[in-house]
Amino acid sequence: MELVSDVCCEQLAVTEFLVANEESMTSIHKSLCIVYTNAVVDRSTLGHWVKRVMASKTGKEELHD
Repeated sequence: MELVSDVCCEQLAVTEFLVANEESMTSIHKSLCIVYTNAVVDRSTLGHWVKRVMASKTGKEELHD
């Protein structure tokens, strides 16, 4: 069984990929819900991740585990 942190890391990686493909936050959350069902991160956390990923693309902020 996977640890919660492993699932979060996977979801962050998926979020990074989908942001790079210019998906909307709503679309990203729907995709995560389909795959991770009850273990999906909440929309608030996802919003923070999307902002951080977008900022890192412009060199304003780096992502860390």
